[in-house]
Amino acid sequence: MQVLTIAVQNTVAYHELGAATSGVTFFRTLGSAFGTAIFGTLYSNQLKPNLAGALADSPGVSATAVESQQGLRQLPAAQAARIIEAYADTINYVFQWVVPVALAGFVIAWFLKEVPLRDSARAGAGDMGDGFAAPSSADDDRQLERAVAAVMRTARKTAPEPVSRRILAESGSALTPGDAWALGQIHWRGRLQDGATLNSIAHAHRRPPDVLEPAFARTTAAGYARLDGDRISLTPAGQAEIDRLAAAWRNWLGEHLDDWDVTDAEDREGLDRALDLMATRLPDEESEQYERTAV
Repeated sequence: MQVLTIAVQNTVAYHELGAATSGVTFFRTLGSAFGTAIFGTLYSNQLKPNLAGALADSPGVSATAVESQQGLRQLPAAQAARIIEAYADTINYVFQWVVPVALAGFVIAWFLKEVPLRDSARAGAGDMGDGFAAPSSADDDRQLERAVAAVMRTARKTAPEPVSRRILAESGSALTPGDAWALGQIHWRGRLQDGATLNSIAHAHRRPPDVLEPAFARTTAAGYARLDGDRISLTPAGQAEIDRLAAAWRNWLGEHLDDWDVTDAEDREGLDRALDLMATRLPDEESEQYERTAV
């Protein structure tokens, strides 16, 4: 189950998530290898005398006849029951050795330091899909990307107002929500694609270009963007507003992503890469959704 992995990921910095997750998988694999070898040896050593005793109590039954289920089915019920009991006693013997190991793990767990879950880890632990999923060994950027997505999902469900409006207000920007959205579209599409165009933005959001044109005309008239044919790009004033909003977003994430330091260059680079991964897939997902709707 994923609970152990979530606990480990919760105790390390975000740029160490990949190493921590890989470490969990590595030691879990070691435990499986040693456990199979040790308990397999206990099983084999105990089965031999148990099976020998069962065969001694079952005259006329050969050892080869009890090595498979087909052979057991061909024996009379009384003789087969004695052989089955030998196997059952052997498995019970192995589990008697498993119980002390489980109890030792339970006792050791009480000495582990209690670390409150981050908002992102708490969101994953409370979700049945993530909490019981197979352990993931993705790299640091993927882990941080999922953490950001989990925090955003939680904020959308619990916040009294959209997070974007709150961040816009806290940034001190004079932009309206519509202007901020328009500049964001220009910024991300210009950064991750060949450039932003009114037609590409309208296509992604399944709107006629005429509907969105007034919003981009307003940002152009305000000096935040420039229009060159069909292409739209940011002016220095528009880029300054985007930088202001980006700083406000980082501060907000710093409040909700524990162990992530907004002033640390490595953490900031990791967040930028994670956001780039999310934004890179967004146009493709929007296009696929548009095609499915059209069909």
